[in-house]
Amino acid sequence: MRIIIIVFVGLVLFSGNRPGEKKIFKLSERQKQEGWYLKPVGNYMAKLMHPVYGYIKYVSLTAPEMHLDKLSKQTIQTIDLRDADTSLYSGMFVKKDFFPASGISGYPVQIGDFNHNNQLDFYGSYKWKQDYRLADGCVVEFENDSEFVLKKIYGDTLIEPLPFTDLNKDGFKEINFRQNRKFAQLRSTTIDSFPDSISFTYNMWPAGGGEVGAETLVDLDKDGNMDMIYVGDDTLEPAGKHKIFVAEYNKDIDNFEQKFRYFPEDYTTYGYSYGDFDNDGFYEFVTGSIHGDVYIFENSGNDQYGLINKDTLSTSNAYLTVATNDIDSNGKTEFFVGGSSYFNGIGGTRFYWFEADGDNSYTKVRSFFILGVDPLSWDEIHTFDVNNDGKDDILINYTYSVVILTWNNETQEFEIYYLSHWDHPVEGVTMYDLNNNSKLDFFISVKENENIPPLRTYYFKNKISTSITNQSTFLPIQFQLFQNYPNPFNIRTLIKFVTKQPVIITLSIFNILGKEVRTLIKNKAYRPGEHTVNWAGKDNKGKEVSTGLYIYVLSDGKQTISRKMLFIK
Repeated sequence: MRIIIIVFVGLVLFSGNRPGEKKIFKLSERQKQEGWYLKPVGNYMAKLMHPVYGYIKYVSLTAPEMHLDKLSKQTIQTIDLRDADTSLYSGMFVKKDFFPASGISGYPVQIGDFNHNNQLDFYGSYKWKQDYRLADGCVVEFENDSEFVLKKIYGDTLIEPLPFTDLNKDGFKEINFRQNRKFAQLRSTTIDSFPDSISFTYNMWPAGGGEVGAETLVDLDKDGNMDMIYVGDDTLEPAGKHKIFVAEYNKDIDNFEQKFRYFPEDYTTYGYSYGDFDNDGFYEFVTGSIHGDVYIFENSGNDQYGLINKDTLSTSNAYLTVATNDIDSNGKTEFFVGGSSYFNGIGGTRFYWFEADGDNSYTKVRSFFILGVDPLSWDEIHTFDVNNDGKDDILINYTYSVVILTWNNETQEFEIYYLSHWDHPVEGVTMYDLNNNSKLDFFISVKENENIPPLRTYYFKNKISTSITNQSTFLPIQFQLFQNYPNPFNIRTLIKFVTKQPVIITLSIFNILGKEVRTLIKNKAYRPGEHTVNWAGKDNKGKEVSTGLYIYVLSDGKQTISRKMLFIK
């Protein structure tokens, strides 16, 4: 007979070990101060709870024991945020303003023109003062390209902002919220008014009081009607258990109706990514579970879905998943699944990179760790093309950190493009080109109990020079630029490039704000072949530059290629 002992002491949970697993889960001091707590649920699991929001997520208390230094360096990368210098990225996005519409619990604020007056609007959660009442919803407008103005406040416990839609195809944007365990949609009564009344609600847990979430809106079966994937329950057996659903909007009843349900073997799943990953003309969608199981479903026709593949990861709480647009240029769309846990006692996330290797068949290509984050938090993952290279970059927001990763196809590794740490909980993150200048700005929602309003979204303007990020993709490639070596460096570094035909080029170095600090080559003719140049970390006046991130740019006047390097004194 096996005996399992669970002890709830302070805010640390310990329990009996499974083979190869270890459990040391505790809340951070900041979470304790805010009243977060862990509520045991069965063996090896707990509910992460918040005093205002209530349920955040289920967490597995099992952490796989592994020696990170013994893992394969060819297929496994470790990105450690604990020693990363955030000052290297501080000038990339500059804080300009804040407004009272906020993301919440990982759901980011939503952005669009919702009263059709050609001015940008933001909707999200609204809370004017810190208390133990639930938040409301609101709309803020960016007026005259200069200031954020609160336009509308909704009651009815409209809390988590969901993506906007036009389900009935009348040309009016509908805004959507989670209302307790329901999907709630609001519509405009006139084309120049904000959505002002709930048109319908869809109950995602009609049987009782369970947890719902991960609402993902996409036309999965490509029939012109919006589908919604979500976690919830229905009145069918087994009752009171988390299930995976697909519901489709039906215009005749003006509501969603359930089309697919699946009861996973694991206790709960969360998060969805989707795409035609095996290029067979049908969408797949992917989710991960509390104990690291991965479920892959495929649409096979109108309202037809089925499980086609299942895998298991060496991590728990595998709730983070996202698809990218062939970032390694091998002709295959990737998807990632990751879970946050403790690895050798260090809080972090392990991600797995999946690709199709046949029809309905998938393989794990590689994995990578992000260390130095709190696994007991809400965390969300998104994709944006932040550096304008045509490839998706990965944005992850943890409760107290925001990080952007870019894939370097030359080194076959992810690089930190941006990193910031926060003293207050980050409730949600998104990006949008607010100034219509082809540069994505940051919108980071936080909860600051000591301020009014405590829920707020900060607008950070993108200050990265487009002259060092835009690259031509329409002309034949005349030259190649390789990653400098060594990188990082503190004495000198070698930059290699290859020309494929006679060409006149310029090689310059810029700081992260786009200011040129050194010209290494200026309008010099090169024959076809391999060429190298050294840089000793000095500017055009011979003065040593400051520690920081620099971009070196190779150009012939028609095409430009840039790469990043790190100089450390």
